[in-house]
Amino acid sequence: GMLQPSTPPPDAVAPNQHYEEQVVVKCPTCGITVGTPENTGVITCGVCHNLIQVPGQDVKAPIAAPIAPIAPVSETMVLVEEVKIENDRNLDDQKVQIHRSAQLTIKFTGPLGMSIKGNKISSVSRGGLADKMGVKARTWHVAAVNGEKVPPNGDIACKMIRSSLSLRGEVDVSFSTSLMMVIFPQGALGMTLKGNRVVDTAQGGMASKAGVKPGCRITYVGHEKAPDNDDVVIAKILEQKQRTGQVTIFYERHRSPTALTEWPSLPG
Repeated sequence: GMLQPSTPPPDAVAPNQHYEEQVVVKCPTCGITVGTPENTGVITCGVCHNLIQVPGQDVKAPIAAPIAPIAPVSETMVLVEEVKIENDRNLDDQKVQIHRSAQLTIKFTGPLGMSIKGNKISSVSRGGLADKMGVKARTWHVAAVNGEKVPPNGDIACKMIRSSLSLRGEVDVSFSTSLMMVIFPQGALGMTLKGNRVVDTAQGGMASKAGVKPGCRITYVGHEKAPDNDDVVIAKILEQKQRTGQVTIFYERHRSPTALTEWPSLPG
């Protein structure tokens, strides 16, 4: 007959984790995403050779990774405006969607590195988790904690965050931000980047119609933080367009546009 697996004694060493499906982990040192680990629960980053502890599928311990996934937009967000795009194929559904003061949800697995007064972010510590994730003091507010709306007064936001971290080792904080979120359909975006800053936009192009201006900085492409490197940002944009047929970009508006010079243009 079939052999019955014996139950290990409770104090036995945890067996190696067996991952049924692809597990994707972000390297906390260089931020690169790495694929399936060996069944040891530890994976070596192929880029910087850092050892990354992989959380087991049934392990509740928080992983101390400074980069956390970002959910780009809450389902309930109201579309503020849509810009129709003239398209040579005359598609009716070619719209650019624009959300001003977009909401952004960030998963934290450790000390946040920011102070909250009421629901306003009063300060962000340099080099801390919030800083690495691009959270801005004064202009950002905590809108919800683990999906629960936060009242603007009192210190309820702080208490909810603290209790979630101590109970579950993680917390999802939804911020209402100063960022503009634009969802572009297929086609050329019509903007030129240097690093992650927009230095030029094509007249009548999608970016320009969406209100993107020279001096705006791209802070996130979809779920990922945009580094100050145009090759990486462009690769992220093209990868998302290829995968989903559209691309979601978060912009930080800037008051003083940088000097305009010739830079390589973003491919369509």
